[in-house]
Amino acid sequence: MSIFGMQPDYPNPPEIIRTHPWDMWMPPFRVAPHVYYASGNDWVSCFLIDTGDGLAIIDTSHHELLYMLTESVRILGFDPKDIKHILLSHEHADHCGGLRALKEYSGAEVYMSKEGYDNMRRNPDFTYMPMEHFKMDFEPDHFYSDDEPIKIGNFTIRTQLTPGHTPGVTSFFFEDIDEDGTVYRCAMHGGMGLNAMKNVRLDQFGLPHSCRKRYIADLEKLANVPVEICLPSHPRQTGIFEGLKYTKDNMDFRPFVDPQVWPDLMNTMRERAIKLDAQESAKE
Repeated sequence: MSIFGMQPDYPNPPEIIRTHPWDMWMPPFRVAPHVYYASGNDWVSCFLIDTGDGLAIIDTSHHELLYMLTESVRILGFDPKDIKHILLSHEHADHCGGLRALKEYSGAEVYMSKEGYDNMRRNPDFTYMPMEHFKMDFEPDHFYSDDEPIKIGNFTIRTQLTPGHTPGVTSFFFEDIDEDGTVYRCAMHGGMGLNAMKNVRLDQFGLPHSCRKRYIADLEKLANVPVEICLPSHPRQTGIFEGLKYTKDNMDFRPFVDPQVWPDLMNTMRERAIKLDAQESAKE
């Protein structure tokens, strides 16, 4: 039986689901030949990668919801203890809240940007959300370098610092090959939300207003990068769940192959950021 059928149907979702979408169970599914959506919730993405030499995962979701992530890994037929590499997209709690517990459980090595680490230490409150109850008391094993790809098993993952949403946002680019030898270029922008780029928020943590212009410039460049499979840091950025409507097989990644999704997302967010920058700059 496909685990796709486990997804509950809520035509009129109760208040807890409307206001706390991270509390709604989302079964795992495949989004690329060796990549799986595995956060277990429908608020924030965690992507599990079967590298051929242990598992890697991008982000760990909330501390409180780590059990959903580990259960997703088990449902997919893997052992969470085989997670050997944790790649953080940025230093917000909904993306790295489960990190310390997962690291202690699996012994995984942790990767993040130096900029994100420095901001996390300088502004610990920057990382929190009201529902989290944890301390950011972990140390990364490696810092990203735009010039040095991460090689894990069959994967070579290129990282790029793309600040704005936070100073440490990192985006990921890699190729995945299916059993027929077809190569799919995959990418994930590490943090796109504009909520953290308003003057009041930046001033609160002593961050420069110029981050908006850097964010806009990066998106213009990234829109021209060819990507067949766009991996959203939050699923509703691309409507990734909509792809499940086209198949009853949760292991069929083909609905997510669409080279237009990536540039559309980059350009849409760029346009929104330009408007925000104009509004916020007028207040200065």
